[in-house]
Amino acid sequence: MIVYSLTKKGALQLENWIKQPITELAVSHDLFSLKLFFINDQNDPRIAELIDEEKALIKSQLQHLYARKKLLFSDQKNINADCKIKLNT
Repeated sequence: MIVYSLTKKGALQLENWIKQPITELAVSHDLFSLKLFFINDQNDPRIAELIDEEKALIKSQLQHLYARKKLLFSDQKNINADCKIKLNT
């Protein structure tokens, strides 16, 4: 098993980064909304296809997130072990 740990300098930089306020939203490439914007006819059959594709992508992402939650946070012991930051001395 490989264990990575932060140096004191790295832990300080991480702490400073976490404390910095978030002042802008991350760049997002929302192609779904962009495509819908440029379809001019509300009866265009591509709208239903786009919605079905977007729903499938979101469901897939949600399943992935639930699996990660189960893996990482299945019990308090795992949470404490996985989230501990170890410092090099």
